[in-house]
Amino acid sequence: MRFLRLLGILPIAVCAAAQTPAAGLWAQLQENRERLPSVHQVFDVSQKVKTAVNSQTSIWQLVLDMSAQKWREESVTQSGTHIRLFDGTDLLLIEAGSTDFRRMKRKAKDLDPIPNPYNADEPDWAKAVEANRRSCGDLWKDHLCVLVDVPLKQGSRHNGGGFARLVEGNARLLVDAENGLILTINTMQLLEDHSHRWRADTTYTMKEMKVGETANAGIFKSPAEGSAR
Repeated sequence: MRFLRLLGILPIAVCAAAQTPAAGLWAQLQENRERLPSVHQVFDVSQKVKTAVNSQTSIWQLVLDMSAQKWREESVTQSGTHIRLFDGTDLLLIEAGSTDFRRMKRKAKDLDPIPNPYNADEPDWAKAVEANRRSCGDLWKDHLCVLVDVPLKQGSRHNGGGFARLVEGNARLLVDAENGLILTINTMQLLEDHSHRWRADTTYTMKEMKVGETANAGIFKSPAEGSAR
């Protein structure tokens, strides 16, 4: 089964010969993003999982707040709101409306975790290529955006209670070149475990954004800290 080449979010035909290496581009975009005092973004998310016998589509909303090295990510689904929170030191998993939370174990050598959609399912930025540059569109009409294609790193991925192997995968993202914020991103993965192979297509489309306003420090605290105030 051949893994289909990423077509991308936008209806743009890009000649491979026109693409240019962008290995250092993401680092620069990240630096631009980290200069912002705070960011609030809302994404509509859709994921289609297709196997040899059926397909299933899931839709949810992601609300992301970032400030300095801290971030809070809320996934709003039909089953409830699930929160991932990085307070600058620890990664916490929280159920909305509950004071219970789980602190994820980290090793001293571990890099700081990255929120969705900025982790892009583990991209290999050394192999990224810049497809083109264009206006960011309605949300940032006066800004220039960069369209980037990047393969995903090989290796295992969490799959519910187990793991799956990434056979092949890549991502296409549209990023504001001025502030480093993602406007849209599409990832396509071919995965397999000991008995199945499937394809997962995931798209994040930004619907709302606020930049530069002073962040409420309380949103980056655990429920225990919040109840102590």
